[in-house]
Order: sequence, then structure tokens, then C-alpha cells
Amino acid sequence: MKSLITKLFTGTITEAELIKLRDYLHKPENQSVLKNYVRDYHDLNLAILKSNVEEAYNKVMHHIESKEKPVQKLFPQWFRYAALAILLLGLAYIFRQDYSGNEPTLIIEDEDITLQLANGDIQIIKEDSTAQILDVNGTIVGTQNGKQLIYNNTTEVKDTLIYNTLNVPYGKRFEIQLSDGTQIHLNAGTSLKYPVKFINGQNRRIFLNGEAFFKVAKDIVHPFIINAKNTNVKVLGTQFNLSAYPEDLQTTTVLIEGSVEVSSFFDSLPAEQPGDQADLSASSFPLSLTLKPGEIASVDVNGKIITKMADTERYIAWMQGKLIFKNIPFKNIIKKLERHYNVTIINNNTELDKQYYDATFDIESIEQVLKAFHKSYAIEYSIKNNQIIIN
Repeated sequence: MKSLITKLFTGTITEAELIKLRDYLHKPENQSVLKNYVRDYHDLNLAILKSNVEEAYNKVMHHIESKEKPVQKLFPQWFRYAALAILLLGLAYIFRQDYSGNEPTLIIEDEDITLQLANGDIQIIKEDSTAQILDVNGTIVGTQNGKQLIYNNTTEVKDTLIYNTLNVPYGKRFEIQLSDGTQIHLNAGTSLKYPVKFINGQNRRIFLNGEAFFKVAKDIVHPFIINAKNTNVKVLGTQFNLSAYPEDLQTTTVLIEGSVEVSSFFDSLPAEQPGDQADLSASSFPLSLTLKPGEIASVDVNGKIITKMADTERYIAWMQGKLIFKNIPFKNIIKKLERHYNVTIINNNTELDKQYYDATFDIESIEQVLKAFHKSYAIEYSIKNNQIIIN
């Protein structure tokens, strides 16, 4: 064991010896032996290995690169950092080999963001590209700069609205700036239908299917209206998050700044079922209301609107790639994970759907998320046919 570690440090370890070391480290108690040995004999603290090997390696390399060129008296300290970097790189390889050899690997497809023009033509949006946005006549109406589309405000105004539809697949996010200056962040699994240019004298109306954060350009004369499922959100200029995925039971609007009017499409509520003791009338739930900053409005499938104060950070964390779950049903967590990572999760343990969980994830991979739920909540899972199976 000690000999193999030394060879790993010096880069002289053979493939056969690496396999032997990997097999030895397959047992958790042997991993502890390794960490203790390296700490005691090489003056290295490997506690960071408990979290993320790759992340730890990157941090060490950044530390090395930020150091001044070592003089003779600093060489021993430099060597310790270098040795740790080599060890972490080696262990990262070992653990990757171990996992790939014993567990099926998820293959996550890289789906394209697409832009559908008014005539039905589809354009592929590459996130690392810079390009011009053309209408059906070949006229430049905007530009793409990486992960953002920006529409011109100088485009010639037509008598009729010309719509584009931006589609963001699972596993990706994107940004768009409309011709009026409104900025929109689109979450995974979202489509947005919007005019290339708004018409003077008409409301600024767009259509959302999914989730987006809006920073609406102020225009008192031309209210901004979002049509999402069974909900209309009317604003003049403000910041808010709107979630309206087709499969969700509720449409939610969380106001960050300004004021918005939320209304449902229902003119009246359906009659109560016979024997229902609630006996609620249409007046029990408003069909239109105005939100204050920090409030969330939820519209259910019957058009009923309920408001309460919200933890706004939780609802907009997705823009930074974070997932924050606070007292969330497991079935809702599964759907958010599917969208965020572009994976398929099948839950065979229906009892979990009734359970509520707390968790926060940032840079973790889907594999790390699954292991966290297994470790913290004893949730069993397996990977079969490129699907995650909850047992």
C-alpha cells in the first residue's frame, strides 16, 4: 500500500498497480487508512476528499498557480502542494474508474435551444456562438451573444404582430431581451412566444410555457401582459418570477419588486360536488388581485388564487444554477431534478411522494445529488437503461 502511494506521487505507478490500488480502495475502511497514512507521512490534510475530489483538485491547482515562483527555502512547502495535487488527480482517476466499472453511467443528451420563426422555420441556437437574428424576409431583427438573444428596437413596425418562439430544453437556461428592453431569464424546459416588435397603441402581450424571471421595461401606456396556462400577469414595469409548467398543479407568481396584477382565466368557479361540506362560493377566492413585493400568488387548476409571503430566494435561485428545496414533496423534487439535469427519474416507491424534504444543491452533478439523498434520507436508487429508478 505504501509503495503504491509513493509510486502514485512520483507518477511511476503502472496500470496493473493502479488497478490493485483501486481495488484496495473499494472498501471504505481502506480509504481511511490511505487518508491517515498520507496525512501522517506526507503532512497533507485530505479532509476535503470527503466532499468532491474534482473540486478539491481544482482548488489545489488554483492555489499552486497563484503562488509566486518558489525560492529554495520555500521548496518543501511547494512540494507538499504539488504532491497533494498529484494525489488528488490520481485519486480522481481511481474513483472514476471504480464507479464506471461497477455502476451504470448516466448519459445525458445535449439538446439544442431552438428559435422558431413566424413561418415555422427552426433555427438552432448554439450557446457559445455570436450570430444575427433574421426574420422570414432575411431582415436583421436582433443579435445573439452567447447565451442571450437581443432584439432591436429599430426594426420597422408592421401592422400585424410577427411572433418568434424560443424553446429551452431540459438541462439548460437562456436569456432574451425583447425589443422594448424587457429582460427575461428562461429556466429549463421553457418556451416563450413573443413579438419581434411590439405595435404602438397595443398591449405588450407574450405567452409563457414553463418558468421565467422577468425584468419588465416600464411603459405606462403599453401594459405588459403574460399569458401562462390559466393565468394572466399584467405589469407596467417590475421584477418577478413566473412558473407555469404544464404538469404542475399550480401556476405561481413571486413578486420581487414593483407591482403586478394576477388574474385567472375563469369567470366563475365550477359548482361544488354533492356532499362537499366546504360549500365554497366564487367570492371565497378572488379571480384577480394585486401582489406586493415578497408575496407569492398561486393559481390552481380551478382558477382559485391564494397569496402569502414567500422566501423569494428559493424561487429565483435557479438563475444561478441552484436548487433550493424547503419542505418540498418528493414528487415535486423529482420533477425539478428532471428539468435541471435533463434526466428521467422513475419512482417505484410511491410512499416517498408523501414525504417532504429539505435540500440545497449548487454545483453538484445528478449522481452527487442522488448520493446525498441516499446518505441523508436513506433513499435507494439504481440506474437502468439510462434511467434513474427510485426503489
